[in-house]
Amino acid sequence: MNPPESNDPWEKHYATRGRTRPPMMQVAANGEVVVPPEEPVAPAPRPADALPRPASAPPLPRPPSAPPLARPADPPGGTAPAPKIAWETRPEFEFTNEAVMRRAAAEAETRKRRDALRVWRFTGLAVLAVALVGAGNEVASRIFNPAPAPALLADRSAEIGRQVLLLTSKPAQPLRLESARPVLFTEEIARRATYDVVVTLRLAADLYARADSNGAQPYLQLRQSLAEARARVLKHGWFAQTPVLREAPELPPLLALTHRAGEKLIVKVPLEAARRGWSWELAPVKIEQRRANRKLTGEVLARFSDSPFIVFGPDTDRELLRQKMAAARRYIIAVNLELARRGLTE
Repeated sequence: MNPPESNDPWEKHYATRGRTRPPMMQVAANGEVVVPPEEPVAPAPRPADALPRPASAPPLPRPPSAPPLARPADPPGGTAPAPKIAWETRPEFEFTNEAVMRRAAAEAETRKRRDALRVWRFTGLAVLAVALVGAGNEVASRIFNPAPAPALLADRSAEIGRQVLLLTSKPAQPLRLESARPVLFTEEIARRATYDVVVTLRLAADLYARADSNGAQPYLQLRQSLAEARARVLKHGWFAQTPVLREAPELPPLLALTHRAGEKLIVKVPLEAARRGWSWELAPVKIEQRRANRKLTGEVLARFSDSPFIVFGPDTDRELLRQKMAAARRYIIAVNLELARRGLTE
């Protein structure tokens, strides 16, 4: 059988052992202690002895010098008064009241719950205060400092522009820096924003390259045929004895204008900005990730000054070009006629 449910610790103590709690002494209003009467307790049965014992044992002999046993005399009033408790000292026996015990246990449980609730409230308020401070700082920084300072971005953009100019400009393709400005590429995500530093460069001189357009193809084919005819003349020594073949005409290289001075070259360099609390920090520049909008071809005209050339374009001297081409044709025809007269295939 399960023990009865009770908040009294003594009731639980006796109930778990299958015993009945004995009556407790009570304290009267005048300070006297009322002791409950003792209940007769039946002697526990003893196990049977292995050896039989005698029916009656003789009394132990008393020494002759021992005084006779005497019972203390009762006081004149009849019964002895109940002892009084000295409240300044702790009694040797324990007495309590069941209602007081329950109330004390209930108060202890309530106090424990109150303390736990107070700790939880304090912890929750502290966490809430920290969250509010962090959220307030984040909101304030987004409102009053939504992006890096313009001066910071301008200084870093100017530095990036100088680096791009140093890496892009060459003696054959001179460039000059016009501007470098930051442009927002992606909005702030996870406290990071990406910018593109747009660097604008301009050509400082015109660029030229070997002409290979459709209009220059007849001149290029004639120049190749002239080179083959001169190779035949050098191969056969008797060609040098012919006055017409002794000196071959010159067809200089034909150059074409590819880019004019002042044309734009735009280079974009990525730049990352990270928010650190209230302020912004710019990440190191990855200049190797730059992107140009086009590729320049050709070189300045001074790079071809070691040999004669003709610039092919709207301003070309057409009469001079026709004269040189006519002289080259006459030379090629003379070489072929001389080879046919001598019966040579080459």
